[in-house]
Amino acid sequence: TIFNSPPPTTSATRLQSLSSLEFIDPTPLKIPPTHRNTALFQATSVSRTSRTSFCIVPGTPRLDRLGGGRLSAMQTLSETLLTDKHQSLSQTLLTDRQEPSNDSQVTALEKLLDVCTKGEIMHFDQIYPPAEMEGSKKVGEGAFGEVFILGSEGEDRPVLKVIPIDGDIPVNGDNQTTLENMLSEVIISCALSKLRAEGFNTTFGFVEVRKCHVFSGKYPPQLLQLWDEFNKEKKSENERPHNLPVDQKFIALEFNNGGTDLETFVFKNANQALQAWKQVAHTLAVAEEQLQFEHRDLHWGNVLIKET
Repeated sequence: TIFNSPPPTTSATRLQSLSSLEFIDPTPLKIPPTHRNTALFQATSVSRTSRTSFCIVPGTPRLDRLGGGRLSAMQTLSETLLTDKHQSLSQTLLTDRQEPSNDSQVTALEKLLDVCTKGEIMHFDQIYPPAEMEGSKKVGEGAFGEVFILGSEGEDRPVLKVIPIDGDIPVNGDNQTTLENMLSEVIISCALSKLRAEGFNTTFGFVEVRKCHVFSGKYPPQLLQLWDEFNKEKKSENERPHNLPVDQKFIALEFNNGGTDLETFVFKNANQALQAWKQVAHTLAVAEEQLQFEHRDLHWGNVLIKET
């Protein structure tokens, strides 16, 4: 499984394509002021030296298999990603690039909410009631957020990534992620997740995004408790997020459990390592062919291994 900061909805319903937009901006590379080692944890891994960086590359247009016409990268992305509830997004994204002076009524926050599971800002307890949080624990961290595994039972306990967004208070010595960068990350990650659906080129190699929500308020007390437990056991490199204001906004991204990161996984034999390499190569090949996708942060902390 290849880990990137993934997406919001799992429906495979197709929407009409975006005919004019050629490029989605990559999440920019950000280097924290001090060196940070890759965090190791059970379910997934977040690079501490940069944000996950990937983009849809314009590249050379390829031929449409059916009609011989040319498909843009954004067309193939939109066909894979968009669902019926997101039809308005196509126009807001196009308007943002083509007619910025007439798009003042559509905010970056509205665009982000349009690709989330719920199109509204929620409270954390509405998304994850206390009963669902029982048995949860913090399993990792990155320079931009914290990662938790939810619940106490089951082999496929979901993984939750919580990232402060659009605020003025620095997080771990760096600026918070902007709404525009978060929108790009969610759209691209969702498209990669949807490559597991039936189609001409498919792969289960990218982590599956199960939910995506925006919530606001102080940092959830139950998550702060899990943060303290992690810090006591492993000594966190992050700053305790208790100082974020009451109107702080967060993105909550829920993924399937992709397994153990390659950095800590121990192969039993050479054949296992070869098969893992083949699966990574196949996953990237599918994404490149289907979405003209280019991964720009494929270190061994972003490759997850699960034995079957």
